[in-house]
Amino acid sequence: MLRLLIISTSIYLGFVAVMFFKQRSLLYLPGNNGLTTGQADALLLKKWPDDIQYRGYLHDPADAQRTIVVFHGNAGEAAHRTYYLDTLAVTRARIILVEYPGYGQRTGSPTEKLLVNDAKATLEMASDAFPHEPLLIIGESLGAGVASGAIADTTTGIQGLILITPWDSLTNLARTHYRFLPVRWLLLDRYDNISNLARFRGPKAIVLAGKDAIVPVEHGNQLFKNIPSIKARFMLDQAQHNNWLGYVNDQWWLEIMTFLSENTTVDTENRRPTGK
Repeated sequence: MLRLLIISTSIYLGFVAVMFFKQRSLLYLPGNNGLTTGQADALLLKKWPDDIQYRGYLHDPADAQRTIVVFHGNAGEAAHRTYYLDTLAVTRARIILVEYPGYGQRTGSPTEKLLVNDAKATLEMASDAFPHEPLLIIGESLGAGVASGAIADTTTGIQGLILITPWDSLTNLARTHYRFLPVRWLLLDRYDNISNLARFRGPKAIVLAGKDAIVPVEHGNQLFKNIPSIKARFMLDQAQHNNWLGYVNDQWWLEIMTFLSENTTVDTENRRPTGK
């Protein structure tokens, strides 16, 4: 019996060690292709701010009334998020599809510290480049953590924040998926969205997918519950983590834009506008 216990403990500790050293390869799943010049031209995109300082892609329509900076999820790259150009067209926005270090055509090894610091610099550059228009942020999944970390010490200059399928903290999410691991002690990157948004008083739209198995909806609800006003929750009851786009339409985006510009307290509202 003692021998069996020793063997079992050794196997468990070995598994814990593997998970510790492999955790970032499980969290960050970058694509490394980027768009060709022809593909970018066809989509009316250009590298931003330029080819040398490349931090993502810029779509700059002539009628732009606001700037939206998009931080994408953990898999793929900015080149895979061109669907935002179509879905956000109704908002009449200039769109920056941000690329993370280590993703697309950018060098680096992704970590929370690297991505958040890089995002801070990107937001400063966007604010300087387009100073006379509202600046909005969209963070999707991991991007919600990056965006929240980037504005943790920011109280002005950002008109609003849209977090799509976000978690409360990566530690809590990891506990949900890996109940048998001591994740509190193992995690290197924590993306604590509740703590990071504690001082941000601007309007926050929290978009949740009711059937999300990757970031279960209770994590988004905990985030919404524990962040300060001004905030609104937009529930997509039938959506899953990766198909939420199929449940929204122009009216939905315009309602979010209206909320972000109202600047009024909406603490507990659970809005369900008509989707597609």
